[in-house]
Amino acid sequence: MSYQILFVEDSVDQAELIRITFSKHHEKFYSSFSSSGQDCINKCKENVYDAIIMDYRLPGMTGVEVLDELRRLNIGFPVVIITAQGDEKVAVEAMKSGASDYVVKEKNYLSTLPRVIESVIEKEKLQRKLRVKDEFLGSIVQKANDLIFSLDHELTFQFVNPQISRLGFTEEEILGQPFFVILSDRHDPETVRQCLLNPDESNYEFEFKHKDGNVLSFVLSFSILSEKQGSDSRIIGTAKDMTETLHLHQQIRESKNKLQALFDGITDHMLVLDRDKTVIMANEKVASLLNTTPDKVVGMNSGQLSSRGVPIDDEVVERTWQSQRPEYAEITREDKVFQVRTFPMSNLEGELEHVIEYCRDVTDQKKIERELIHSEKLATVGLLASGVAHELRNPLNIIETARYYIKDALPDPDHVVAPKLDIIRRNVKRASNIINNLLEFSRHSPKDREKINVNLALDKTLSLIEKDLYSQNIKVTKRYQELPSACLGLDSLKQVFLNIIINAIQAMPAGGELRIETKIDNERILVNIADTGHGIPGDQISNIFTPFYTTKEIGEGTGLGMYVSHSIIKREGGDILVDSHEGEGTEFTVLLPMN
Repeated sequence: MSYQILFVEDSVDQAELIRITFSKHHEKFYSSFSSSGQDCINKCKENVYDAIIMDYRLPGMTGVEVLDELRRLNIGFPVVIITAQGDEKVAVEAMKSGASDYVVKEKNYLSTLPRVIESVIEKEKLQRKLRVKDEFLGSIVQKANDLIFSLDHELTFQFVNPQISRLGFTEEEILGQPFFVILSDRHDPETVRQCLLNPDESNYEFEFKHKDGNVLSFVLSFSILSEKQGSDSRIIGTAKDMTETLHLHQQIRESKNKLQALFDGITDHMLVLDRDKTVIMANEKVASLLNTTPDKVVGMNSGQLSSRGVPIDDEVVERTWQSQRPEYAEITREDKVFQVRTFPMSNLEGELEHVIEYCRDVTDQKKIERELIHSEKLATVGLLASGVAHELRNPLNIIETARYYIKDALPDPDHVVAPKLDIIRRNVKRASNIINNLLEFSRHSPKDREKINVNLALDKTLSLIEKDLYSQNIKVTKRYQELPSACLGLDSLKQVFLNIIINAIQAMPAGGELRIETKIDNERILVNIADTGHGIPGDQISNIFTPFYTTKEIGEGTGLGMYVSHSIIKREGGDILVDSHEGEGTEFTVLLPMN
């Protein structure tokens, strides 16, 4: 730890000696200098120092006057006054003004100065801790909801906090009165005396009399406090309204029973975990996997549950602790697939206290989705390819080879045929790119999720249908923001973009504009795809994500495209929103998680 020290000394030579002394003593001292009292005051207004070493005799004002001004400004840095020999009276005056210590300019006083400063700084730290502790304890006592009091050895009230008003008394009325003035008549005074003078760790039930005569039940605890050796001990007591406590306990039991009943009624795995990933609550589904009851699961940690076959994902739980938002993950355990969703659970103060982990077995659902995606992909690729096959590469290679030999055989590089050969080269390359994109689209990625560039995925999808866009006189406007890589399923994402864009093309038979925009919003990637087509009637929008629902002619669509797209994005932890106005166009917004 380093110390920031301000030296207030008008002598440059003396200041340099002090600096050298402190630098030799320890490298933790960092020095600043002021040559006058006013400069010291100005620096203290703007900076924080661990200690100030100040010469008494300064230009314009004395060290004591500077100290008085600092205290008037409520600047409480510890100050050590340096006085000349024979100025002990000045030192006493400085101590009265609030100086932490003083040093007399005797022989070799500089060698002792660093140790004095260290002692002053440590003393100030201890005093600050004591002040904070006293303020803290005083605040607790004054603001406590319970009645806190102290009694002397004669059982007379020496202190009460404001909660004495629960019994109708003011603090002034009760101080100096015997404890028995608030005790109901059913208690034996001698028995009470023995409880107070010889308390144990038990809580005692007492009935207190309100000032108006009513009797209230309290739970009390006592302890003996010995302040100093040889002095009388004090009895410290704390009293809590027992009716309120019992009512609160009853509410907690009822709330817990209702919550447990709700948990047990959920047929998927559900857990409530604390920060250490220890189970606070578990439902019957989790308990049944362990052949036990939910109360026996409480106290287990996530590692124990995972080793015994309970599907649980610590990583997604930790993400919720970090982000304080719901998170999603898809995990595989043996041959089963589970969707894991976590939700923050805050206390009454709004602080994150627990995380709810909800886990659903989606193995069968995933199988159906894969089959639907595969079927839709085959239908889409068949529609787009329409005769494009691997064999096209051979004639393209022949054309390119022939072009190369013709160009090589030209007598003059600037021959009139050369520009035509370049046109052939560019179009062969373009045709090859189209074939490669089609084959890439139909090829299955070996990874369920991988880091992808969303903007690049959009561009590759557009290149597949570039000819359709051109032939239908559709203008494409792109506004891409720079996006981070997203961990998503590449095959699935390309399928979603292609489905939406094809629908947009079909909605603009007479041409129009296709607007594609990407941006980041609230830590999510937003992809807006809008067209200026005929739009979707208002009574049909709610059905566009329904399987086998289509507005196209028989044979032109399966009714699965948007359903599959919606399912894919939901599976990735995102969403698809749609906004359409008949006769004006349709806008799809694809929300993708950044993680």
